[in-house]
Amino acid sequence: MGAVVSVGRHHKQTIVLSDPTGLVISMHHAVFYLTKEEGVVRVLVEDTSTNGTYINGARLGGERTVLTHDDVLSFGKPVADGTWGYRYKDARPLLERYRLGPTIGRGSYGEVCSAIHLGTRAQVAVKTISASPSGSPRISEDRLKREGEIMKMMRHPNICELLEAFWNRNGTIDLVMEYVNGGELLEYISAQGKGDGLDESTCQHISYQICEAVAHIQSQNALHRDLKPENILLTLDDPPVVKLADFGLATIADLDTNCQTRCGTLEYMAPEVHRISAHLIQMRHSSTT
Repeated sequence: MGAVVSVGRHHKQTIVLSDPTGLVISMHHAVFYLTKEEGVVRVLVEDTSTNGTYINGARLGGERTVLTHDDVLSFGKPVADGTWGYRYKDARPLLERYRLGPTIGRGSYGEVCSAIHLGTRAQVAVKTISASPSGSPRISEDRLKREGEIMKMMRHPNICELLEAFWNRNGTIDLVMEYVNGGELLEYISAQGKGDGLDESTCQHISYQICEAVAHIQSQNALHRDLKPENILLTLDDPPVVKLADFGLATIADLDTNCQTRCGTLEYMAPEVHRISAHLIQMRHSSTT
């Protein structure tokens, strides 16, 4: 994290504000910082003044805080005419409608946060997909669009619903999805099974819903391609309702599509996928020798 811009009366500040009285703007009033974690960019402000830096009317008092969309920033005590007042506008359109909460999950290409709709106060989940995650190849814009478009097609009680999507100027995309409060199937098996697995009736109940979700996906000429307990969410109902999630590897397929791409999570791939992959590798090796 590095200093981006400093504000104050001193001539060496990045932004020099003229205040002959010195009663409002301090010599070294505030410093703005830029951070980036998991592809998410945030702006912080630190109060370095004697006159006070205020966020939404509350004095920072020498502290540092993250700015969120539509925050009102005041240098010196807020005044009625707003002379030294500024409104912060975030580059993420999402924040015009939602206030982000804590991170509830992380994946290969970004993070998932809880959020509240500013109008309805409804709780949602926001998946932010990074266009260039650390240590991973750049995700193409086409791939980002594909995940969003496929999720729009999926309207089914056993599939996590995409509510809306926002494109950001840094190439990331924010997918707003329904909030599923019961966690992942893998966690449920560990908690409920107590090492012995789930009972037969519970397995039937969950498996039936997974099959219903997969059948709907295939009815839309699509393939999920990464079915695993971590991508199957559950509600807190008893018995739970299944919500299939994470369409990052999904694709559109029809009768003319030759599905030979090896993708998904190694531990959950079908044996025939491994056999076909090994056969293809052997054929390529033979053709080059």
